[in-house]
Amino acid sequence: MLRKQKPLTLSIIIPVFNEKDYLDECLSSIAAQTMQPTEVIIVDNNSTDQSSEIAKKYDFVTIVKESRQGIVYARDKGFNSAQSDLLGRIDADTVLPADWVENVLNFYNKNNMSFALSGSCYYRNLKLLRQSTRLVDLTYFIFSYVFLRHNVLFGSNMVIPRWVWQVEGGRTCVGNKYHEDIDLAVHIAKKVNIVRRPELKCGAMFRISKKPGGLSRYILRWAASLSHGIAIQSPKLSVSLLRSKN
Repeated sequence: MLRKQKPLTLSIIIPVFNEKDYLDECLSSIAAQTMQPTEVIIVDNNSTDQSSEIAKKYDFVTIVKESRQGIVYARDKGFNSAQSDLLGRIDADTVLPADWVENVLNFYNKNNMSFALSGSCYYRNLKLLRQSTRLVDLTYFIFSYVFLRHNVLFGSNMVIPRWVWQVEGGRTCVGNKYHEDIDLAVHIAKKVNIVRRPELKCGAMFRISKKPGGLSRYILRWAASLSHGIAIQSPKLSVSLLRSKN
C-alpha cells in the first residue's frame, strides 16, 4: 500500500524594525488567506515603536528577537528559527493576495523541492503603478536576469525550500554592501531553479531612503549586487576583468 505523502508546511518570515504604520495590514492579509501558513515568524530587530504590540494581537504570530541590527541578521534569525519545509519571506509592508499561501503550496505539490519562487509586486503608494508590475519586471527582474542569466528573488515576495537554506545559508553575505535578496539568489542559484510566478503578485510600499542620494545609493548597491553575482558564477572572468581595469 502506498504511504500517504506528508502535507507540505510553510513558514512566513517577516523582519521588522519600527513598522507600526504597515504591520497590521500585512498581518491582516495573512489572517485572510484561503489556506493558513504553518507558522508566521516576526523577527523584532530592535524596534522602538509599537510593532511588537501589533504583532501580539495575532495569535498565529511567533515573535523572535534579533539584537544585531540589519535586515540580513533579522532574515537569518527568522530562517534559522523556522521549522517548515518552505520558507516564505515578505516585508512588513507587504500585503498578500488571499490565495498567496494556497498558490505556493499548489506549486510545490505539483512540482518538487528543487525550485525557489519569487513574485512581482505593485507599489501601493504609487497610484500610477498600482495596477501594473511593468516597472518592477523591467527594471529589476529582467535587467538582473540579463546580467546573471538566472532569475533573482524579491525580498517582499519570495519562497525557498528550507533544505537549500540549510545548505547555502551560511555562505550568504552580511552587511549592506549588497541587496540581500539578490545575494541570496546568487548563492542558491546553482542548487535550485528560481522561477517567477505571476499568481504571487502582492502589494508593497515604495520606500527608498529620503536622505539625499538615497535613490543613487540604492542603484549603486544593485549594481554591486549584480557584479557580486557575476563574480560568484564566473570567478576567472571576474579576476580577468579586474586585471584589465588595473
